[in-house]
Amino acid sequence: MDPRRSLPSVHEILQDLNQSALPLAKPYLVPTIQKCLEGFRFNLRKEAHPISKEQIINEIKIQVQSLTTASLQKVINATGILLHTNLGRSPLPKGALEKMKDIASGYNTLEFDISTNQRSNRMKHLEHKLCLLTQSEAALVVNNNAAAILLCLNTLALRKDVLISRGELVEIGDSFRIPEILKSSGAKLHEIGTTNKTKLKDYETALSKKTACILKVHPSNYEIKGFTESVSLESLITLSHQKSVPLVFDAGSGRLTDHFPMLNSEPKIPDCIQLGCDVVTFSGDKLLGGAQAGFIVGKKKYIEKMKKNPLYRALRIEKCLISILEEILNLYLEDDLKEIPLYQMLNTPVEELKIKGEQLLKTLPKSFQLVPSKAKMGGGALPNAEIPSFALCYVASAKKVLAAEKKLRLSYVKVPVLGRVHQDKLFLDLRTILPSDFVAFQAELLL
Repeated sequence: MDPRRSLPSVHEILQDLNQSALPLAKPYLVPTIQKCLEGFRFNLRKEAHPISKEQIINEIKIQVQSLTTASLQKVINATGILLHTNLGRSPLPKGALEKMKDIASGYNTLEFDISTNQRSNRMKHLEHKLCLLTQSEAALVVNNNAAAILLCLNTLALRKDVLISRGELVEIGDSFRIPEILKSSGAKLHEIGTTNKTKLKDYETALSKKTACILKVHPSNYEIKGFTESVSLESLITLSHQKSVPLVFDAGSGRLTDHFPMLNSEPKIPDCIQLGCDVVTFSGDKLLGGAQAGFIVGKKKYIEKMKKNPLYRALRIEKCLISILEEILNLYLEDDLKEIPLYQMLNTPVEELKIKGEQLLKTLPKSFQLVPSKAKMGGGALPNAEIPSFALCYVASAKKVLAAEKKLRLSYVKVPVLGRVHQDKLFLDLRTILPSDFVAFQAELLL
């Protein structure tokens, strides 16, 4: 007899499951059961072995539990990477979260002007602040920096040529590449120079009536060393103004201040505007220390065209993100960066991390050691920068190290802890652990 015929029906399973409370409504429970039964049928085609109804019901319960348990959850970042893309990049300030909760829990003035009792534009909450901070004529915000570049090129260069150096045809993360964004925008890619050398003459020669703009991309997540040459932003600005062709500069990380000298290799947005860039794009969740967003600042005549582009409606940001970004920008206007978690972590003296590590070490087994470490910025910013830090290092057999890493990562008691395994040792970097997470971090280590 075909063992698949012995599998219970959906109706039978539903009757048995009625006796136990499951957090899944019947319209969604039935297809879940059907999918589970189909999996058992498929396995029985390859290997005939008896399967009890109890096994099937247990599997269904596991799948239901998986469906109704939030997969997006809080973790403790002990990797040593401050802007860890896989872990959500920049943590948000407490004030921004409180404002977002207040805005999201009721109605708000997203597109309404209370003083005039008229409809208004959602960018009014951010544009003036951004213009002040970047010294630009106009500003626009979309949902990420890739979207910002897409909107710029679709508006300024649809079916026309965009000049870009071959050395700047980069991948900006998660397999998104500048040439693909260019193609999606409807603009035509015109490559200039070679991978390692691009000269001003290459741009001058390539400029034609078909050229809509020049795109320069800051190499924020890589460096080319050795026999290289590139054209400075200043030189490209001069050329673009001479030829009346707009220059779009993707600055990437979005540095607004001089507060942190170690970040000075990243372009400062106000400086880019002052130099004469027509349009500058940058991210909101990197060095800005905010949420995922793509900022577009620059000359009003270009930004106004983007606002009228139908594509903008598909890329614009919603109320929660606007409330967060408004609070972040206020912190910059008030020069109160200590409230931004990214800068709290950057500002923590390495001696303070050592003291915290020594205190933790007193409560831990002798298999833990406190060792100097080098944290990284991450998020495609300052790829070679190393930030002095300290890490707890778990030294044991390779098998025990992997088991300890897994135990911390899969912790269901409080908060999962993510570290890094290197040379058969587990490192838990203290610089990327938020001050509010240290108690939970210690609790997880003691389990």
